[in-house]
Amino acid sequence: MLYEVKSCADYQSFIEHCRKALLNYKKNIYCIVFLERLRELVQASQYRHQQHCADVEHSECRFNKFYKVVLFYLKNELDYQEKDLPFVYFKRQERRELEQNIEDMMDQMPTLQGIDRRNFMKLRLELNEMKSYNFLDKKNWKQLFLGKVKTLENSRILTPDQGSTLLKTIEERFA
Repeated sequence: MLYEVKSCADYQSFIEHCRKALLNYKKNIYCIVFLERLRELVQASQYRHQQHCADVEHSECRFNKFYKVVLFYLKNELDYQEKDLPFVYFKRQERRELEQNIEDMMDQMPTLQGIDRRNFMKLRLELNEMKSYNFLDKKNWKQLFLGKVKTLENSRILTPDQGSTLLKTIEERFA
């Protein structure tokens, strides 16, 4: 979807492509995931452009105008899509909190007694993977997390006590 900007008006065709792509998604949460990913790509492209642009401080650069207008549109579209998001899904702020809570859990994991380095790394990978499932509704996300913990217990990466500690932490933070 990111393509070479040919003119100052090119942001209009970019936004039009974006609007057409949004029609392919049946649920708001999928639109939000798409828009967030697109925003990340545009911001990364903007950062790469600013590394070599001589007019970063000025508004004369057509690329800077493109990025500014597109990012404004993406922010507004994200706000609009989130307004209609059912409460069973994580809002953007809740997703950020979820990711931060998982990071906090990973920072506190060395306090889990009896876990060796290899198993610790596997546990970190599993928890990092859980961050990518924040587009699920809250109930399904908790169920998936419960399944991951049970799998880790069955594969003897975690003891049942360590697993119950993680589950309690999740229940406390995401109840």
